[in-house]
Amino acid sequence: MQRINPQDDKKTMTYGRRIALKLSKYSWYNPQLKTEQQQQGSYSKVVEEEDTAEKAQTRTRARARAQEKPSIAKAWAYFEHMTLPRHKYHHDHRSGSGMTTTPKDEPSFLRSSWQKVFQGDRTLECAVSGEDNYETTLYHPITTPLHQMGDFGLGVGLYFSTLKAIIIMMGLATLMNIPNFLYFSSAEYSRRQEGVRWFLKGSAVCNVQEWVPCVTCQPEDFEDYRFQTTVDGQGRLKLNFVLRNACNGAIFRVGMVNFGTTVLVMVGMIVMTIYLRRKEVEFDEDEQTAQDYSIVVRNPPHDAVKPEEWREFFTNNFHGVHITCCTVAVDNDALVHALVARRELLKNIDESLSDEEEDDVSVENLRKISEKIVQERGIVQKIVAKLFGGIPAMYEKLVDLNGKIVELSQQSYPASR
Repeated sequence: MQRINPQDDKKTMTYGRRIALKLSKYSWYNPQLKTEQQQQGSYSKVVEEEDTAEKAQTRTRARARAQEKPSIAKAWAYFEHMTLPRHKYHHDHRSGSGMTTTPKDEPSFLRSSWQKVFQGDRTLECAVSGEDNYETTLYHPITTPLHQMGDFGLGVGLYFSTLKAIIIMMGLATLMNIPNFLYFSSAEYSRRQEGVRWFLKGSAVCNVQEWVPCVTCQPEDFEDYRFQTTVDGQGRLKLNFVLRNACNGAIFRVGMVNFGTTVLVMVGMIVMTIYLRRKEVEFDEDEQTAQDYSIVVRNPPHDAVKPEEWREFFTNNFHGVHITCCTVAVDNDALVHALVARRELLKNIDESLSDEEEDDVSVENLRKISEKIVQERGIVQKIVAKLFGGIPAMYEKLVDLNGKIVELSQQSYPASR
């Protein structure tokens, strides 16, 4: 294992690690401190006593335990150097001056900014987990360039590229809707939306309302506060009134802005699809994977199922070819589906067994368990078993699947890839 230095520069640590190191000085956060105090007390008593061979062995074991005790500092150092992604850190200097463009006493995010200003958009070199042959630093969550996101996997790079495309598209849609924001917040639409909360101003919220008569309106069609009826002195129904918004939002310019926004989003989705395809190729070419050095034969002869024959074919017919790994895929979907069904069935059986029974899920043990369950069933349990099955039914299905798998595994299948 590579050496992990727990004494990193604090300015290069994550905030979680800095907080944990500060709290590790208190026993309520780090119970190991209490254990250390107890070990030191017992060790002092041993030293004060007679120095016999047995006591010497006791002290040796105490020292060994003290050396092997858990350490929060080492754990966090291991986490940041082995788990979190890091890249090679370059000590660069400005040409013609003695000033260091990446001063050591500055935080890592400032060092990244210095590099961008004086060296341009440098390509960060991803470091291997636990690298200790040269200095490494964490990828910064803000200043890491987008084209480096492919270092964490194709999916991560495409995720942030999608976020960038959506932010640009939604920003353009926001700018296009500024005329509607101004209209909805004006006196022409709704008396400048007085009384409306600040984060709703500029939306289509209407605070100008009026009561209008409606003969055909029914109470169930409206909320209680928007429907009223008037009656005469004798209690006879006279007329229904409903509360209507008096704002005029259905004007031509509002509709055209909405239509333009819809077209913008539709075109933006098409452009975003093309953009993501190009970014996928860019990320894939930037990172070397086994796929970059692999070929796939999509129309092999059906009887060419031996990898040794393929190795001999490529070696003899292509000069300088070296075969590292050769895999032949065969058209055995029926066998694969049967194996998947068997695995799911075994998982269901394992979840149905009790704690005492789940140690052994072999066919012979399941047969004994099934026979025992069948013998102990009452009339009601037998009826329920007819409807919902149970372990005996799953055991019978497992036996059938095992026989089917044996039969399918004995067949020969044509090569597909």
